Amino acid sequence: MKSRTDRFWVRAAAGRMIGILLLGLAGAVPAGGQIGFHSETIRIRVEADTVEVDGIYRFSVDPGARGPRTLFFPYPSDSLHGAARTVLLEEIRSGGERRPLEFRELGGNRGATWSLPPFDRDTLEIRTVYRQGLSG
Repeated sequence: MKSRTDRFWVRAAAGRMIGILLLGLAGAVPAGGQIGFHSETIRIRVEADTVEVDGIYRFSVDPGARGPRTLFFPYPSDSLHGAARTVLLEEIRSGGERRPLEFRELGGNRGATWSLPPFDRDTLEIRTVYRQGLSG
């Protein structure tokens, strides 16, 4: 029988894949060029009744793409997940410089919108950290 943690990992992995698809589609076809999902690196930490997800998302930026843009980042929503909130959103620049970015939580625990910076290179690297309650 799978433990609560095992069930969480399976659902979290599925939730992330769906989230990535939605995240990529949210900004994929606006006027002025495209941005597209390239890759992600995530760290998931579970403590008692809370999960923390620390993710770095990399995007490819077409030469004609102009920012700023807004992307939707969904939170997992099922019987194992409670309320969620973003605690950090930042751009990682070349050389490791980090710049805070604005985000807005959406009602109903649906997710957050990210305000992406103007595009000045062919890749964009964004780090987010969010925390979510566990139930079930």
